[in-house]
Amino acid sequence: MSGRLDTKTALITGGNSGIGRAIAERFVAEGANVTITGRDQATIDEVASSLGDRGQGIRSDVSDMASHADVVDKAVAKFGKLDVFVANAGIAEMIPFLETTEADYDRVMDINLKGLFFGVQAAVRHMNDGGSIVLTGSVVSVKGFPAFSAYSATKGAVRTLARVLASELAERKIRVNVSSPGPIATHIFGRQGIERDFIEDNFTQMVPLKRLGEPDELANLALFLASDEASYITGADFHADGGVAQV
Repeated sequence: MSGRLDTKTALITGGNSGIGRAIAERFVAEGANVTITGRDQATIDEVASSLGDRGQGIRSDVSDMASHADVVDKAVAKFGKLDVFVANAGIAEMIPFLETTEADYDRVMDINLKGLFFGVQAAVRHMNDGGSIVLTGSVVSVKGFPAFSAYSATKGAVRTLARVLASELAERKIRVNVSSPGPIATHIFGRQGIERDFIEDNFTQMVPLKRLGEPDELANLALFLASDEASYITGADFHADGGVAQV
């Protein structure tokens, strides 16, 4: 690899599976020190072990607001600083609007939006000037797919939040951008009871490239946004969606 993140230290929420894991592995391969978080200890340990001496895993639930400062403190204590924060942890639930309960709504909001908001806040307090924040959004921020009302609301809010943060943090030269995937071949939908066959049979028909995306393709985007190659980019939303929102 080219060492595009040499000397950088990153914290990635939801880094123990799917897109987050691919990002963590790519960052380490490019020279970064990486702390990942997640809720499942077994997968955290597995991924942290695969990252070697430049990796660290911390069990944490982003919906626990009190945990964010502790996670950032541990990341900085391990590697001495924080240059990159990837707010990737999230859930996707397919529930029709009229069947969505308050508990369903609160669960999605607490993880995808409130947890992201306060996770970024904790990270910024320790981040070096000139750092990079990458928020995981979604194509649903601009597309109205049925049965994703609460999920879509969180991702629309993430997009708006990125604009505000890019403005507020510009004085410190901290860049804030959004990585918005389309349908990606991960376990996130399966964990919510949505079978991959359903995704492939339905969602891929809307994708101009006629396939699911791969986690590594989102890792490529996150790498670019975290690196100095994106030094003049902030407040932007990049769609890695096979053309869903573009064509």
